[in-house]
Amino acid sequence: MTDYSVYPCPAGFYCTPGEDPHLCPAGRMRNTTGAGEPTDCPLCRPGYYCPNDTINLHGIPCRAEYYCPEGSSLETICAPGYYCESVTGDPPICPPGYYCPTGTQVPIECIKPEYCPEGSNMTLYCPLGYQAQDHAGIRYDVTISCRVCPPGTYGNATDRSVCESCPAGYYCPEGTGHGDSNPCRIGSYCPVGSHVETPCPGGYYGTLQIATKLADCTACPANTYSNTEFAVRCEPCGGTSESAAGSTSCTCKGKYRSFGRSYKTCTCLSGYVYYDELDNEKSDLDGDEDCQLIADPRCSTNQVRDPRTRQCIDPATVDCDNSYGGCGGSSATFDRDYGR
Repeated sequence: MTDYSVYPCPAGFYCTPGEDPHLCPAGRMRNTTGAGEPTDCPLCRPGYYCPNDTINLHGIPCRAEYYCPEGSSLETICAPGYYCESVTGDPPICPPGYYCPTGTQVPIECIKPEYCPEGSNMTLYCPLGYQAQDHAGIRYDVTISCRVCPPGTYGNATDRSVCESCPAGYYCPEGTGHGDSNPCRIGSYCPVGSHVETPCPGGYYGTLQIATKLADCTACPANTYSNTEFAVRCEPCGGTSESAAGSTSCTCKGKYRSFGRSYKTCTCLSGYVYYDELDNEKSDLDGDEDCQLIADPRCSTNQVRDPRTRQCIDPATVDCDNSYGGCGGSSATFDRDYGR
């Protein structure tokens, strides 16, 4: 050879000094002559791939269902949530209302009862406690394609096609997923379609869990009572009171007495008293004796009743300063209308 310049390195190769031509490396290509280094072979362009041991002049077009980013030596299967038409370098994301499993060429439309947000690789069903809805347009948003199951129903059908009535013995608030999620507690009952527990009424108590009807509540026996919701037992009346079956309170045996639930006692009503065995006047002790109306002495014309002591007093003789804590000094007088 007398003139090397008439033999440029061929296209698809690079030539280092003193060596035969080398194929451009995998992932690179060259469609012109004269490359002297591997880097003189540009990266394979997007949408094409340049395999090893091949004369890569322009690259091989990527097939549909695959993509080839810049510098690809092989095709890559289209990733889930994206789609790849032929000669794809950067796969676009699957659009809303469609889904794209692995190797998708054309996005697949979602149909009822499913929905597909942007980038879906599979269809989605409405969440538990929801029902699929008909609507115009593409199905991509859970708030549009699904509605929450109303109170008293639940939704766990495989295709979320229906919200069913809550079964007896259970209650289903809005959005309940399973009918047996919320069993009725003891002291309440739940008919079919309940969204809350119904407490046993006053005078009754519960003995059954998952009760379904009022008849599952038990009436309090005689001489007991119940006045709270979700009662699981009845309270005894005590020795000075009594009650009929199914009562919400106890009745004092003595007249003009009030039943106190806290201590199960019967004390005289306000303005009433009774006398014990020693003829002492009592009003706030438990007992079954009849209480009597307090009889105050009649005040004379010039007297008024002191509200603190219920005694008759002459207003003119009241020492306001000493008797009432120094309310006004020597100029203060007792007001007969207000008792002060």
